Amino acid sequence: MATTAKNLNWPFKTISPARMLTLFPIVFSIVTLAIDSSIILPAYWQVRALNFLTTAGVITSSRLEEQESRDRDGAPTHIYSAVVKYQYFVAGKAYSGDRYRYGLFDFTSAHWIVSEHPAGKKVGVYYNPSNPADSLLRPGLEGSDLFGAMFVAPFNLVPLGILVLIGRRTWSRCFGYRGAGTKVRDDGFIVRVRLPPVPPSFYAAVAAGMLAFFGLFPLLFFYGGPPPISVMYHVWPVILVSVPVVYVLAAWIQSRGAYDLAIDAIAGTVSLPCTRGRKRKVLLPLHEITAVEVRAVELPGSHGGFLSGYVPTLVLTDADGTSRAKALVQWNDPRRAEALAAWLRQRLRIDG
Repeated sequence: MATTAKNLNWPFKTISPARMLTLFPIVFSIVTLAIDSSIILPAYWQVRALNFLTTAGVITSSRLEEQESRDRDGAPTHIYSAVVKYQYFVAGKAYSGDRYRYGLFDFTSAHWIVSEHPAGKKVGVYYNPSNPADSLLRPGLEGSDLFGAMFVAPFNLVPLGILVLIGRRTWSRCFGYRGAGTKVRDDGFIVRVRLPPVPPSFYAAVAAGMLAFFGLFPLLFFYGGPPPISVMYHVWPVILVSVPVVYVLAAWIQSRGAYDLAIDAIAGTVSLPCTRGRKRKVLLPLHEITAVEVRAVELPGSHGGFLSGYVPTLVLTDADGTSRAKALVQWNDPRRAEALAAWLRQRLRIDG
């Protein structure tokens, strides 16, 4: 038995903490996408059901189903769901159904659903013309659908980020980078190379995700659960509009030069950007720059995974022969970092 327990534990002992941190975003993304599908697919079916045909039906039974659970203090809590069954006819054939709507509905409305659908009440039933047994009582989106999407929005930043990383690395493998691999401006006197740590799209995505997440709390406070669809139709435009607004604001801030590497060939200086922990720009003499390297930054055991970073670095040599390094920016794409380093070597006329 001891040998068996030891064998069961061996896969976890061979995974280093750094490797687990590398795998965590992937596992997290898989779980998030699974939750997304449980929200998006029923919402799609709800919208599709608006095109269903309708027929007369009658409620055969309607009741509350109670589920008991325990809170953190061990006190019992009760969750109620509505179970509504109905009968309808299509082309003279009788059908029965028990679907109120696709997916989960707001548990706080269970009492209302049961009270509004007593046994014997005549109702309109929506059925799929290609499959009459596929039916429901309430098609279309509701507040709970958009509220659920609002809840998972910030968690989707992780799979979105992984998708962007994969897309950029695939692009760089297929097409590479031209020039410095980033925006360069040359007015004839000073060459400015923009080196923001992250693009404006990063700030826009994070702002939208955080606005969606923290916007849940006032909605829950005022409505005690998912708000009506009319309210959500006003909330989501605010979230979506925040994307271009924050993008433009971040792009404008970056355009002001704080993240620009400025090469002044006339003055013989280079100004380092406010990156890699620098609070203000640092002015260096061009003649002291003797090499441009790309240095890898990663946790032990990550082996080029999502935790890896690549830092184009200026190597300077003082008059007494002392060398020092000045990191410029950290990117996750080694080809982009190499493109910048190669461009700087050519521009500064440095060999290797």
